[in-house]
Amino acid sequence: MTKLTRARVWNVGVGIVTLLSASASRADELIELDLDGTATTSAVWESSETGMEQFSEQSIREFEVLQDLRYHLNFFGDFHAFNDFARGLEPSFELGGFGILMTGQLSGGLTAVGEIVFELGHSPTFIEVERFEIDYEGDGFELRAGRGHTRIGYWNGVFHHGVWLQPTIERPKIIRFEDDGGLIPVHWVGIDGGLFVLDVQGGRVSISSGVALGRGDTVEDVRTADDTNPEKSVSVSMRADDVGLRGLHAGAGAIFDWIAPADASVRPALPDESIREIVLNAFLSYRAGAVTSIAEVYGVHHATRGRSWAVFDAFVVFAIERDPIGGYGSFELLHRSGADPFFEPGGDGSVDGSRLGLLSTLGLRLATSSWSALKAEYGLELERTGEVPSHSVRLHWSFGL
Repeated sequence: MTKLTRARVWNVGVGIVTLLSASASRADELIELDLDGTATTSAVWESSETGMEQFSEQSIREFEVLQDLRYHLNFFGDFHAFNDFARGLEPSFELGGFGILMTGQLSGGLTAVGEIVFELGHSPTFIEVERFEIDYEGDGFELRAGRGHTRIGYWNGVFHHGVWLQPTIERPKIIRFEDDGGLIPVHWVGIDGGLFVLDVQGGRVSISSGVALGRGDTVEDVRTADDTNPEKSVSVSMRADDVGLRGLHAGAGAIFDWIAPADASVRPALPDESIREIVLNAFLSYRAGAVTSIAEVYGVHHATRGRSWAVFDAFVVFAIERDPIGGYGSFELLHRSGADPFFEPGGDGSVDGSRLGLLSTLGLRLATSSWSALKAEYGLELERTGEVPSHSVRLHWSFGL
C-alpha cells in the first residue's frame, strides 16, 4: 500500500468517526435551511415537506473525505410487526431494508449519487444498488446519467427508498418496486435531461425527457447492461412546482417502450411476440408545514397483434403531522382489464373480463425522536370484487439520519 493510499484510507476512517460522533451528539437537534438560505433550528424534522434529496442536502451529516470533495451520508432503516387476519398468515416480525445514500458534490453543479439497500427481510440478505448516477445542474437545465428512479409521477421521485420519509408504511401498490408487485418501471438505466422553461409566481415550470433501457423479459427483470431489443424506452414529463403556492406540485408524464418477445418458458400466454407499452401519469400534491396531500393516477396499456390489455390506478394519501403525533390515511383503486401476459405470465392472456381492487389504510405516526418515527396502521385490501377482503394491523418503526 502506498503512502498516498494509506493517507486516503486514514482520512476516510477519520471522516467516518467524525460522522458517527456528530450523529451521537446532535441526535436531538437539526439545522434546517429555508428557501432564503437562513438557518433555523428545529427539534422535530419536518418530514412532511421533505423528500430524500432535500433531506440529504439539509442534513448535518456532512464531512470531508478528501480535499475538494464533499460528501453527504444518510442512513435509512425500518422494522415492523404485523398480523394479516384474512390470509392465514401467523403474526410475525420482519426486518425492512437498510439503505445507505451517498451524495458527492464533485463541483459546482456536478453531483454523484449512490443508493444501496440491504434487503434484510430476505434469506439470504440481498444487496441491491438502487441508484448510481451522475447529475449535472446548470443554468436552466439539468442532466442525469446512470441508474435511477423513473422521472414520472410524484411519489417515486421524492421518497425513493426512504421509508421513514413517506407518509404510509407501504408505497401505493401501482408504484411498488418491481420485485414487490409494482406494475410500472420504477427504475431506469439511461440518460435524461430537464429544462426549467418558466419562472412564474414564485415557482417553476419544467419539462424533461429521457432514453433508457427498456423492460426485461419479466416485471422483475430491470435491465442494467444488455437490452433485450434495439428499441429503447422513452419518457417525457412536465411539471409545475410552487407556482402560486409554496408546496404545490402538479405534473404529467408518459413512458413509451417495446417489450421484447420471450419464449414459452417465460411468457407461455404470449410466446415470441413483442408488446407495445404506454404508461401515463398525472399528479397533484401539496406538502407544506404539517400537511401532506398526494393524488396520482396511472394508466398502463399493453398491446400486441390484435389484442390489448389495460391497467388503471388512482390513489390519494393525506397526512397531518403534529409534534409529536400525527395521523394519515390512504385510498387506492386498481382496475385491470383482461389477463395481461406480461404481468401474469402464467395466465391465459385473455382480453375479456375485468378486476377491481381496493386498498385503504388508516394510521397514526409518533415522532419518537428527530430522526425516527413509530407508525401504527390498519389496512383493508380487496384484490377483486366479490372476494373476502383482507384486514391487517401493522406496527412500524423507522429511522433516517
